[in-house]
Amino acid sequence: MIRQGVTSLISLLDQGVKQGVLKEHRLDVTARTLMSAVVMLYLTREAYGEGFTSPEGFIPQMIASQLSGIKSPQKE
Repeated sequence: MIRQGVTSLISLLDQGVKQGVLKEHRLDVTARTLMSAVVMLYLTREAYGEGFTSPEGFIPQMIASQLSGIKSPQKE
């Protein structure tokens, strides 16, 4: 099931690259990173409570961090 999810993510990411929305990169690494975060969220959803991002807010923020990065833009 996880392998199928990663394969689906690779296909989705590949479409983004072909459309020019995403830059060329190792699609398998990105897909596995995204899938790993989702699996860990599922496995640890009870372990984290107050003070942590809710599961509903976690996935969009994790994807935004993955796609946009967390590095601050360089000042000129």
